[in-house]
Amino acid sequence: MRSTGHLFNSVRQRLHLSLCLVLVGVSGSGFAGEPRAQDFARKPSKHSLSAVATDAVGLEQGREADDGAEQARIVFSSSFEDGKIYDQKRMVDGWKLHSGKIDGATVVKKAPDGIASHAREGDHYVQFHLDRRNWDGTPGFQQADRSHTSKPRAQLNKPRKVLRLEQGVEYWMGVSTFLPDHWVDDKQPLQYCVLWQFHGTGGATGRSPPLVLNTAGDGYVILSRSGNKNDTLSYQNVAVYQEKGLHRGRWIDWVVNAKFVQTGEDGFIRIWRDGKQIVNRRNVNTLYYTDRPNPDDGVAMLLSLYKGKIVTHPSDVVSANVAYDAFRFAQGSDAYDLVNPGSYSANPLPTASTP
Repeated sequence: MRSTGHLFNSVRQRLHLSLCLVLVGVSGSGFAGEPRAQDFARKPSKHSLSAVATDAVGLEQGREADDGAEQARIVFSSSFEDGKIYDQKRMVDGWKLHSGKIDGATVVKKAPDGIASHAREGDHYVQFHLDRRNWDGTPGFQQADRSHTSKPRAQLNKPRKVLRLEQGVEYWMGVSTFLPDHWVDDKQPLQYCVLWQFHGTGGATGRSPPLVLNTAGDGYVILSRSGNKNDTLSYQNVAVYQEKGLHRGRWIDWVVNAKFVQTGEDGFIRIWRDGKQIVNRRNVNTLYYTDRPNPDDGVAMLLSLYKGKIVTHPSDVVSANVAYDAFRFAQGSDAYDLVNPGSYSANPLPTASTP
């Protein structure tokens, strides 16, 4: 039979252990079981800018981000799950529709209403339509709306006055694009088609997009346009990525990590397609050069079905459709997994049905 002193010591040890467990559960949160701030802190991924790049395809080794780097956060997202496009001021599904009254953007759920059998994220996606027969051949005008003075396009953009993208700040964009099986390769000269772009706004940056994804013939071309400090009226047009094959009939995930700068050489552009790094440009000028930089000059984000020369020049295309989904835009360091559709979407990414 145990002594009273032994029983007292045993009870005291159990109480001490229970108290320790309770203190561990509430530390930093207030109540046991509540999530703590550190629970949401993401570890630096292999895609962080400070990671060690071993080749042009990927970043094989990583280390923690530089001290003082801004913590990544989503600033705008759009998966069109409410079935409509909201006013441009909203930071969820809020866009400015830049198109005429005939051609434009429509939110759909699935085939046969849309060109894709399923959405990349959730149940809805946005589909763009463009038909050259809706344009009368006069450059800059459309039959249905002569007050619309732009070239043939169906486009959504996030105005700079709503989402102000500053020079010298690190940004991330993730989006999925879908070209249907019946997409026609336009092999005529000058007949590129813009799918997404970072367009310059104001002053020296407000010319051709400093970063743009085009289809050209039967492949993709990504162009980076930056300034030449020896000639402020011209720019360098660099094809940073070219690929044969458009991978029709499937969703393609794109991730862009960029810092746009007018002066100096601390800008960078990194791009992934379906998880594979395809562009890695560092220590470069990424905007048009000017010896008088203006802080109001910057970039704006656009999703575009844009064929500016489809009417004025020979073209193999009569009409075209493209779909977009899973759009996220983030600011800060190491946001790859925040914006990459493949990192968070529950919907599968199927293999291509058509090259």
